Amino acid sequence: MRHWLILGGLLSFGFLAGVGGAVSHDFGVVRCDAPVDRCAAAAALTLAPDAEALCRSAASPTDDSSIERRFSRAMQRYNKQGKVVAREVLMGQLERKTCDRSFARPSSQELNAEQVYARLKPSTVLVGSIYNCGRCSRWHTGLASGFVVGSDGVIATNHHVVESDRKDALGVMLADGRVFPVKEVLAANEAADVALVKIDVKGLIALPLRVDAPVGARVYVLGHPDGQYFSFSEGLIARYLRLRVKAGVRPRRMAITADFAKGSSGSPVVDASGAVVGIVSSTRSIYYNDVKGDPRNLQMVLKHCVTGADVAALVADSASAKPKIEAKPARRPQPRLY
Repeated sequence: MRHWLILGGLLSFGFLAGVGGAVSHDFGVVRCDAPVDRCAAAAALTLAPDAEALCRSAASPTDDSSIERRFSRAMQRYNKQGKVVAREVLMGQLERKTCDRSFARPSSQELNAEQVYARLKPSTVLVGSIYNCGRCSRWHTGLASGFVVGSDGVIATNHHVVESDRKDALGVMLADGRVFPVKEVLAANEAADVALVKIDVKGLIALPLRVDAPVGARVYVLGHPDGQYFSFSEGLIARYLRLRVKAGVRPRRMAITADFAKGSSGSPVVDASGAVVGIVSSTRSIYYNDVKGDPRNLQMVLKHCVTGADVAALVADSASAKPKIEAKPARRPQPRLY
């Protein structure tokens, strides 16, 4: 079974405990798209006092609740001021296949894990929404992950993070705590499960992109599994594969061994140089047996990611159909720790 990884509440559907919301299934693949639906939790967050600024040191503890409060309050304010773009407008823009952008060229210098984290943290973001559940008057939040690919506010995440049939407000929270509403979808690919969105900000630190990471390469993931914001994990590229689908294009994916979970959708997967080689997308659980439709004895959880090549394809030159990578590495400020 495949699980999409937007952070949300619990929904029991047969053997699945996943994210609350719309459910569709295809060859044992279960997709649950809608994020958090916790009225009591929202009440607690709404009444909580203002939190201190987000931690600025890798050794400092992350205050997960303050991150959620900060995002929710900022997006509520933007919504009240009429500064959010209607979700149906963004949904229409998901039809855009490519855009005129470019990615930074990766470095050949290898970094240790601490250096990778320091380089990755300022460029990793939260992508999420606020919405009304219809059963109470409070705002709820649904948060996933993303990362900076353009210094002028271009953010990469999953197609399924942006896609929604609710009338909610989509926004991005930077690692320094600033929150911005999403103004535009620049390009997207549903089969590849990738999208580029734009926020109004300058001076961000963009991550470079690599399209040819080999099986066996060491990789790292920084994301937000189940509200555990900015969690860092390490693993290897296990293989490249084609997903099994009923009909149509069989999307390619990269399988890795680094851990991630719901809420990690859109997280950057980077190599030892700090270059993006993929994006967290979904998981699939393998059970040893099935007793009357009830899977038992979990053996393995497969971790599937969008490939670097599919990210690069969103900015392909329409004339040459070749991904656009900058000829020279972009100058990068010294990484800061938050």
